[in-house]
Amino acid sequence: MADHPIMEHFFASLMILIFETLGTGMLAMLFTADHGGAGFFIGFFILLIFSARISGSHYNPVVTLAYMLRKDSGSFNKWLGILYMIAQTLGAIGGVFAAEYFFGLSTAVGSYDVLTLDENLSGNYPFIQAMISETLGGFILVLAYLTQTEENYKLSSDAAITLLIISAAYLVALALSHPVTPGHNWSQSPLNPAIALAMMTFALFSEGFTSMHFAWIFLVFSWFGSILAVLCFELVFKKAQDTVEKDDEIMEEHEAQEEIAEIAQPLTEN
Repeated sequence: MADHPIMEHFFASLMILIFETLGTGMLAMLFTADHGGAGFFIGFFILLIFSARISGSHYNPVVTLAYMLRKDSGSFNKWLGILYMIAQTLGAIGGVFAAEYFFGLSTAVGSYDVLTLDENLSGNYPFIQAMISETLGGFILVLAYLTQTEENYKLSSDAAITLLIISAAYLVALALSHPVTPGHNWSQSPLNPAIALAMMTFALFSEGFTSMHFAWIFLVFSWFGSILAVLCFELVFKKAQDTVEKDDEIMEEHEAQEEIAEIAQPLTEN
């Protein structure tokens, strides 16, 4: 029975989802410990290596959504994408739970502060800024995944360099997703709805619903960034890249014709 093709496919898919769950859980713990510093960069790079060739190391529903929406061979089954998102959410909850109860990294006092906007602030500027920064951060992260996992468009054929580029893009995205609140320190979100949801869930036990007024921003707007990244990749980046490649082909053809003409010129003179 275990040798049946259906069972083999089931176990292969199960292993992929397990790796995605574990990776997202470790990413949640990593973000709880370091909200975007050098330690986070190195840790995320190692996590990408962990299952890059198994699950693709998405660890984020907005990244999975992008691969579900893209048109070319890099896309994958929509039902598998939904299972990815469920696995990521479960992994994030497990990771935040482990950070809170096993490693003493409080999501209420430390980590959850990155998802809090002061409800006593006057004006809408901090909230608009948070929406824009979430969208922009999601856009940068997802576009890095899309471009660096596409064979025709990646900057390097070296897998390690590719993973470093994606890690650096995530770090840049986090740096740009700091909503500024007057009179407060910088704060930032994980640009990951699964981890944000897990952090919010555990914060409810200590903070209550009063801290949930603006947290929905961190569950919603990174999805918009993902959709914008897919549109940019399909409608702008690919066409621009194809135009450059066609121009290169024309130049090469023109140079070849010139070389032939130079060789043929002495023959015609004789």
